[in-house]
Amino acid sequence: MKIKRTIGILVSTGAGILLLFLFLEIAVRLSGYSKKYLYDPIYKKSDLPGVVYEHKPDVDGRARSGTPVHIDNIGARSDRDYPILKPGNTCRVVLLGDSWTFGQGVELQHTFGYLLERKLLPGRFPSYHFEVINLGVCGYNIANMVASFVQKAIRLNPDVVVLALIGEDLSLDRRLAADKFGYTRNLLSPQVPDWLKSWLRNLHMAYWIRDKWWILTHKGEQGLKGVEEPGAPVYRKTWNRAGKLLQEFRDKAKEENIRTLIIDLDFKPKHSAEMLKRLAGKLGVPFVACSQGVSVSAKSRDIAQLVLPNDGHPGIKGHELIASLLLEAITAQLSNAGCMNSL
Repeated sequence: MKIKRTIGILVSTGAGILLLFLFLEIAVRLSGYSKKYLYDPIYKKSDLPGVVYEHKPDVDGRARSGTPVHIDNIGARSDRDYPILKPGNTCRVVLLGDSWTFGQGVELQHTFGYLLERKLLPGRFPSYHFEVINLGVCGYNIANMVASFVQKAIRLNPDVVVLALIGEDLSLDRRLAADKFGYTRNLLSPQVPDWLKSWLRNLHMAYWIRDKWWILTHKGEQGLKGVEEPGAPVYRKTWNRAGKLLQEFRDKAKEENIRTLIIDLDFKPKHSAEMLKRLAGKLGVPFVACSQGVSVSAKSRDIAQLVLPNDGHPGIKGHELIASLLLEAITAQLSNAGCMNSL
């Protein structure tokens, strides 16, 4: 009898746990919480030095947040292919960045790159044809971006290259790669077997549990390690590395006679934006901060209108703000570039 009772208790407990997990899985799916983590395997390992991973060319799929995307022949997010050789009477702008530049969570026509190419720049310079090539890749850090500039952007013969950053892009803890399935993985996180990875990827509640565990284990921590914490041990190392990478970006662009621009995309003023402004000034690279485009007296609810709900990436209004700020900065650069000398 005792054994039967023990077995009964174990079965009941197991069934209860199973029902709890089933309820949690259903709740997470219905809430849409996991939507921002779900995407198709649109990445591949890159053979280019320093790039690490990149988009698969000529792919239609679903990016994070479920947004349908097309990746063109050169790995850029677009609705058409760009020729490697720049056409005549064309001014070409290349955007380098992470998911904010890529346009996570918004349709292509709402991204700031698209707005610049199809609406804003042609309106400012009607005599010229414009190409704004979006080489933003979700998860890229500043090292990936600079490597992408050297290995990919230069061969496109751009007139202006925009390095679009947020504070997280400078963190030493942000190092991603592409696995054999075509998904991104954190090189600094413990690796799990492929079979378990595939199973967990389809378990929506795993994303919720992971986030809650992170909050619990990082309780009390503030800022980004080495970016927003001046007292952190890796603070100086982080900014020294950022300075060297930005100098490489500036020097290589000068060699190729390419105009450059750095923009900080964060809508809220951060210490990282101030540091980027100092570095850009020291290197003589024009700098734009999106926080300057937001009213100093703006309240949280006003900034919330610029980002996607429960996500933090720019929404439609956020991309419109970024595009308007970049229009003025790019105009100044293009006016001094070779393709605008006749205007």
